[in-house]
Formats: sequence, C-alpha cells, structure tokens
Amino acid sequence: MTVFVASKYFEVPTRRHYRRLTLDKQGMTRKFWRSPGAHKYRKRRGCYIFGIKHGNRIVPTYVGKATKSFGQEIFQSHKRVDHYIPALRRRRNGVAAIIFLAHRYKKKPNISSIDKLETQLIQQAVRKKLELTNLRKTYLRELRIQAVFDFKKGRKPQGKANGTAMTLRRMFKF
Repeated sequence: MTVFVASKYFEVPTRRHYRRLTLDKQGMTRKFWRSPGAHKYRKRRGCYIFGIKHGNRIVPTYVGKATKSFGQEIFQSHKRVDHYIPALRRRRNGVAAIIFLAHRYKKKPNISSIDKLETQLIQQAVRKKLELTNLRKTYLRELRIQAVFDFKKGRKPQGKANGTAMTLRRMFKF
C-alpha cells in the first residue's frame, strides 16, 4: 500500500506589486527552505498543492508532483511564471502557501502512485469547481452507469433503481 503524509502549510515569500501579490524574487527559494520545518521536505518526493491562504482557509490554485524531489521541482521558473504568479496577481490579499503530500517509501518511490495522486487531486478540484491553473488532467470523464453511479459527480444518481442496479450497487458498494 502506498502512503502519503500531509504536511502543515508553509508560507511562500511574497510582496506587493501595484496592489497585487507577487512572488518575492530576492532569495525566495532560500528563504522558503530555511523556514522552520520546510527543510525536512526538500529531498522528499510526492505531490504538492500551491494555494492562497485567507484566514483559516487555503484556496488551491495549482497541484503538482515531484518525482525527483520537492527542492528540485516546486520553484522551477516555468511553474512560477505560468502558475504561481498569475494565481497571485488575481488576488489583493492573502498569503501564498504550499502543502506537501510526501510519499513514504522504504527502498524506491512508487512514481505511478505519485502520478495517480496528482490526477485524483486535480480531478477533485475540477469536480468542486475550484480555479486551478493546471492545464493537464482537468478533463472529467463523463462515465455513468444508469441508476448505479455517476463518476463525474462522484455520487449515486437520484431516483429509483431496478433490481439489477441494486445488485450492482451492493456488489461494488456504491
């Protein structure tokens, strides 16, 4: 079984630029990895969620995976330019934050499990109509077994089910 451990959120250094938020370019990565507790995740692998914190709530804006290490992948220039900065510029208030979902492994990381987790997180965000900057994996498959389960909505459909539908629901515990 593949296990992922969620971290607490870590603040990403930002600054104000024309009344909007943007990333702090001066030593941002060094400041981030020196923050208390973040250094533990620098060489780990898994998925991460970049979001904006307002009060007690974090609104996710990008879901990514790190198959090499978080230190090598989360602050790549194309991610900053294409995902983080546009998400921050739409906001006036808040704090940029990252949450790590670190993969626990003994010998070798399971890269396919990391990819599946990223896909599931993106799909869940799309299902809940959250505004992600992700371009890939955002298409929801419109699969539905009539009167049994609607995979797009992630729940049982409304209405009466016949005997066969009830048998399928019981078989697969929908």
